[in-house]
Amino acid sequence: MPGSQACISVRDQLKKARSESLSFSQIVSDYLHCVQKLREVQVRNAQLDKEAGELRVENDSLLRTVEEAQRTTASPAELEEARSRAAELQAELLTVYKEKSAAAEGRAQALQQLEIVRELNSQQASGLEKASQERQKLLEEVRTLRSDTSRLSAARDLATKELETRAAEIQSLQVRNSGLETENRDLVERLLSMKDKEIELMNQTAKMCEDMEKNAKRQASEILATARAGLAQEAAGAAGGAPGASRRGVSPLETALKQLNIAADAVGGGALPSKMIKNFPAIHPGACYALAMDTTGNTLASCGADRVVRLWDVARCSVLSELRGAHEGVNDVAFTVDGKFILGAEDHNAVRIWDTRTGRLANKALTGHASKVTGVVTSPSDSDVVATVSSDRTIKLWKLSTGTCTRTFRVSTARRVAILPDSGLIVTGHIDGKLRFWDSRTTRTDAIKEIDLHAGREVYSVVSALAGGTVITCGRGSAICVVDTRELRVRSRLTATGFQVEKTPWATPALSPSASHVIAGSEDGALYLWDLGTSTVSSPGKTAPSSSSFSTMTTTNAPKVLRPAKPPASQRRAPQQQDAAAVIACAWSPAGMPVVSSDRMGGVTFWGPEEETES
Repeated sequence: MPGSQACISVRDQLKKARSESLSFSQIVSDYLHCVQKLREVQVRNAQLDKEAGELRVENDSLLRTVEEAQRTTASPAELEEARSRAAELQAELLTVYKEKSAAAEGRAQALQQLEIVRELNSQQASGLEKASQERQKLLEEVRTLRSDTSRLSAARDLATKELETRAAEIQSLQVRNSGLETENRDLVERLLSMKDKEIELMNQTAKMCEDMEKNAKRQASEILATARAGLAQEAAGAAGGAPGASRRGVSPLETALKQLNIAADAVGGGALPSKMIKNFPAIHPGACYALAMDTTGNTLASCGADRVVRLWDVARCSVLSELRGAHEGVNDVAFTVDGKFILGAEDHNAVRIWDTRTGRLANKALTGHASKVTGVVTSPSDSDVVATVSSDRTIKLWKLSTGTCTRTFRVSTARRVAILPDSGLIVTGHIDGKLRFWDSRTTRTDAIKEIDLHAGREVYSVVSALAGGTVITCGRGSAICVVDTRELRVRSRLTATGFQVEKTPWATPALSPSASHVIAGSEDGALYLWDLGTSTVSSPGKTAPSSSSFSTMTTTNAPKVLRPAKPPASQRRAPQQQDAAAVIACAWSPAGMPVVSSDRMGGVTFWGPEEETES
C-alpha cells in the first residue's frame, strides 16, 4: 500500500540520520580530547613558567652572590662551586626553555587542531540542524501517513461491511431470482399452452367464419340470381313494360346486400369495374387531390384546389352537399369511423372539421403545424384519434373531441399517412423512398421499422386495407408496392406498360374491400386494375436495407386498363392540354362498387361493372 511504502522510506531516512550522527559524536569526542590536552599543556606551561621564574630569581641571586664574592675575597673553591652551580642552573633553564618551546609548539598544534575541530563541528552542527529539520518533516509526514492510514483503514472497514451487506443482498436476490425464474418458466409454459389453445380456437373460429361467409355469399348469389330471373320474366311478360324496370327492381336488393358488407365482386359473380358510369368534369376547378369513402360505402368525399369539400351520394352518383370554410386548397380528406365528422387537410397549416349531418364547419380546428398539412387519417377503431402529416416534417396525433395535439413525431418529408386497423401503427411514405412505421402506444419518437420500397425515390401515397395486414404505396418510378405489414415483406411490385405517375405527386391507388385487387390512375387518364390473386413471381428483388429483411416480388400478369369514353369533338381538349386529364386519386367503395377516380382537371368519375348503365 502507499502508506506502508512511505513508512519504510521514513525509517530508512532516520537510520541514515542516526549513522551520520554517530560520525558527529566521534568528532565531538576528538574535539573534547584536544581541549583536554590543551588544558594540560596550558597547566604544564604555567608550571614551566613558574619554575623558569624561580630559576631566574635563583640565577640572579647567584650572580649577585658571585659578584659580591668577586668584590670580596672568596675562595677559589667556593667560586668554582658557584660557577658549577650556575652552569647547572643555566642547563636547567635551557631545558625549561626547550620544554616551554615544545609546549608552545604543542599548544599551537592543539590550537590548529581545535580550529579544525571547531570548523568541522560547525559543519556538523549545520548538517545536524538540517538533519533535525528533515527529521521533523519526516515525523510530520509519518503523523500524516498514520492519519491517512487510519482513515483508509476506517474506509476499508466500512467498504468491507458494505460489501458484506451487498453480498448478502445479492445472495438474497439470487435466491429470489431463482424463484422468479421458476415462476417465469411456469408462467411461460402456461402462456404458451394458453396461446396454443387460443390459436386453435382462433383457427376454428376463422374456419367457421370462412364457412359462414362462403354460405352467405352463395345464398346471396342465389337470391340475387333468382330475383333477377324473376324480374326478367316479369319484364318480358309485362305488356308495354317500361325499359329498365328489371334494373330498378334489382337495385334495392343489391343495395341491401352492399349494406350487409357483402363484397359485390363475390355477390355479382366476380364483378369488377369495367366502364365509366358517370363523369363530372372540372367540378373541383384547379385539381381534385383526394377522395375518401365512409365505412358504409354510401357517402364519398372529394376535395381540391377550389377550397371546397363535396359530399356525394355513391348510389346515385350525385352531389349531396358542399362544405365550405377552408381558407386555402384542401389536400386530403377523411371520415371518422362513426361517420359523424369529416376532416380536411388544407394548405393553411390546419385541419378543418365539418359535421356530416349538418354540413357546418366546427368551431375548432386542428392547428399546430408550421406548414401546409398534406395528409390526414382517422383511426379505424377510435373516432377520437386523428393523425396528420405536414410539410414541416412532423406527424401529429390529435384528440378530436378537444382539438389538442397529444403526440408529435419528427420525420423526413412525407405526403400521406395511414393507420393500420389491426395494430394501430402509423405508416408514412417518405421522399427517400422508405416506408416507416411509428408506434404511438409507446414513448419512442423514432420509427420502429422501415422498408426501402422505391429505391430512394419519393413515395407519393400510402393506403391501408380495410381489414389490415396490407398496405399499398405509389411513388416515383411508376410502381405500386403491395406490402404485407405482418411479415414486413413486399408481396408484389406492380408495373405496366403505359402506367406513369412521375408527374402526379398526389397519385393515390385503391384496394378492393377483399384486398384482392388494386386500381390506380395514370397520367394518360386511364385506370389500371391488377389482380393480386393471379400475380406471379418473375425474379426476386434485392434485399432492402431496413430494420427487417424482406424480399420483393414483381408481378408479370398484365393489368386490365379502363379508359374514359371519348368526349364529343366540341369538348375535346387541345393536344397541349392532354396531360391535364392525368388521374390523381382512386377510391374503392367498402360495399364493393363503385370505384371513383379524380383527375388533374378537377373532374370526378364513377366506374362500375359491365351490367351497370349510366344514370
